[in-house]
Amino acid sequence: MAERQESRLKRNLTFWNLMGVAIGQIIGAGIMTMTGTAIGMTGTGVALAFMISPVLTLITDFPQGILSSCAPAVGGPYKYVSRLLDKRFGFLYIVLFIISSSTLSLYALSFASYFVSLFTGMSQIFIAAVILTVLFVVNIIGTKQAAVVNTIICAVMTGAILAFAAFGLPKADFPYIFQTGHLFYKGVPNFMAALALLSFATGGASVICQLGGEARNPGRDIPLVMIISTVLVGIMYVLVALVAVGVFPIDKVADQNLTIVAFEVLPRPVYYVFVIGAALGATSSTLNAQLSWVTKPLMWPVRTDFCPGLWQLSRNAVWCGRY
Repeated sequence: MAERQESRLKRNLTFWNLMGVAIGQIIGAGIMTMTGTAIGMTGTGVALAFMISPVLTLITDFPQGILSSCAPAVGGPYKYVSRLLDKRFGFLYIVLFIISSSTLSLYALSFASYFVSLFTGMSQIFIAAVILTVLFVVNIIGTKQAAVVNTIICAVMTGAILAFAAFGLPKADFPYIFQTGHLFYKGVPNFMAALALLSFATGGASVICQLGGEARNPGRDIPLVMIISTVLVGIMYVLVALVAVGVFPIDKVADQNLTIVAFEVLPRPVYYVFVIGAALGATSSTLNAQLSWVTKPLMWPVRTDFCPGLWQLSRNAVWCGRY
């Protein structure tokens, strides 16, 4: 059944379509706030952490990338877990996947919170409903169209981030950044904790493994896109981090979002472009990217008869509820 559904899908996602989805998934609005949190944990070492983070991300994504290249499939990770391990693990994967995906609407609320901070007087719930509906309709039209939209959003978002770096790097104090006492502001353990935190910021490219059955050349494009997108975003994050910690003292930017530094280094028109492009672009691209792949594992039929305790567990829960 799942194979028949997959055969009806068009293999029309190109290298650049997959790149748009991957970059859109990696860059989230968390970069606006997570950088400040990491600065509070490790000082200027946040730049070094961003250099190392993509390497760790690629190591963890490597097995999934190889599988998707050799045996591409729609909703690939579920198929690999259920076929290579056991259907019980596949069932567990689907349960956890559905639970984690239930927070999808939070991306829309995050987009709305940034939007109403720029354009006051509007309802946050209304804006969230509008952006969620628009992107849902785009994905209903087709994964190809959603990928094109994401590529456009990512181009704007990348331009905003590079503008922040271009205006900010000349004002950064590099001797201050690379001073040992500032790199490990609160010691090596806190640097390692910041590195673990920022590893989430560079993760996300592996979601294109869910689209293997729709990729035009998955054997080449999936691993290549995973590597290139992760490295490129990692480089952009390093540039952002250098500006974030090189313009003001650590104490002033620790646990703060990037708008403080952006307001200082950017001309006003560029500042608003940065806030709109980086914040609104990051949340909308992540939302759109996730909508494009989040339903793919559900195309495969999930059986529960290999979970003998599931029915008894549910019956026990009902009986406990009566008392």
